[in-house]
Amino acid sequence: MTRSSWRERRSRLTRSLARLRKNRRGRTQDNDRAVGADRRAPGRLHGRRRARLKAPLIGLAVAGVGFPLAAGAPLAEAPRKTVRLETSASAKRALETRRRLVDRAVERFGIPRDMAEDIHDVAVAEGVDPSIGFGLVRTESSFRERVVSYAGARGLTQVLPTTARWVLDAPPQGGDALFERRTNLRAGFRYLRYLTERYDGDVRLALIAYNRGPATVERVMVQGADPDNGYADRVLGHSM
Repeated sequence: MTRSSWRERRSRLTRSLARLRKNRRGRTQDNDRAVGADRRAPGRLHGRRRARLKAPLIGLAVAGVGFPLAAGAPLAEAPRKTVRLETSASAKRALETRRRLVDRAVERFGIPRDMAEDIHDVAVAEGVDPSIGFGLVRTESSFRERVVSYAGARGLTQVLPTTARWVLDAPPQGGDALFERRTNLRAGFRYLRYLTERYDGDVRLALIAYNRGPATVERVMVQGADPDNGYADRVLGHSM
């Protein structure tokens, strides 16, 4: 990376961090009001943040096409038919895109088809680009479902039990629950989604924070250094 490009990136990351701090201060009152709810459901996200995590960041949307109706025509009939046609066409495109990506993953990584389908489907459900989802799992675990790191991270996405309890609506009971494939994928992809929102859509920075931890990344940024450790390049290099 050239000196000028690094300066530009550091300036952009510094602005992102400033916006993050401003948003934290602005949410202080909301968080105080949410304390009671947190006590009733320890370890869970606030309702507002949980709703944001569920809203798709990267996904497939179906849009109806509106147009004027002729005089005397039924008000709901024409739009309903149009939406139905648009939905059918979009669903077919989505299924074809899914089939192609799953086929490529099975061929490229030599993994079972049902695993490839689960990675794709959970990534879409959690608002993560499935291509990046495959890259993350390949980098973290090489698609080994029962691998455990020296730090205690588990499964396909190498998520810590404490992180899983924080991000999931229904926290898994016991660390072994993270060996269940879809539970592990939901926890890891939802955490990546949270980090992507935290850093204003900067996927590379979110991936670095997934690996190094957001506290470390932000401390390095405040010091004026580059937090990049090559992890994001590895994930994106394995993406589809």
